[in-house]
Amino acid sequence: MAVTVKKESENKYLVFSKGKNIGAIKTYENPFYAQNLYLKPAFSEYDPALSTELFSVLKALANRPLEVMTESENARLADFLKAGGFELKRRCFESEVSAADFIGGAVFSGGLSEAAAGSAEYLSCCEILYDYHKITHRGINPLTAPFGEFQKRLPKTAVFEAKDGEILNFAFVEENEIAYLGSADIGSFRDFALKLVGALFEKYETLVFESDDCDPLAMGLRSLFKKQNDSSFNTYILI
Repeated sequence: MAVTVKKESENKYLVFSKGKNIGAIKTYENPFYAQNLYLKPAFSEYDPALSTELFSVLKALANRPLEVMTESENARLADFLKAGGFELKRRCFESEVSAADFIGGAVFSGGLSEAAAGSAEYLSCCEILYDYHKITHRGINPLTAPFGEFQKRLPKTAVFEAKDGEILNFAFVEENEIAYLGSADIGSFRDFALKLVGALFEKYETLVFESDDCDPLAMGLRSLFKKQNDSSFNTYILI
């Protein structure tokens, strides 16, 4: 064997190539997405010729899918992972934007309401988001958290629009961060997003948000801005 893996602790494996220690892989869990085992490799060399054997050993030890997240520009690690059978499953963009980047200009921001945690409207937004989040993440690392735990991690304010008492579109916000987006009427979401951004720019000079390319609503929000030089992170999966 060209590669030897030695378990040093519960969440750390030392990796040897021809008897030489070339680094380690740390493992960690995410209780909200419990199917996959997350890896954090840190090597002195990334020889793609070692990848297949290394990750075959780790996959057998873990007996579950493996997941690695890294900066998109980390080509050396990306090539190493792909040589070992990993597939790129998601790209996440981190954006910080100003009104100068916004393609909507001055938009009418009326028709929006706020719901605080504990209200019936807030609960409806949580329920819609939970189902939507399960759909958008099922091909990467399925959501395993129960609804109650999922709800606890959400910001305490939802901005929404409704028609005839039914929630159409909403966003969970915390100060200038747009944290989560949801919709029961995707056809009207873009107009909602324009109004949401316009309303937030009345309060804040910049807005921040993340956009997963597996989430059409988040990517729709990102498309409202001219600035596209945001940082990004890739998610690689080995089934």
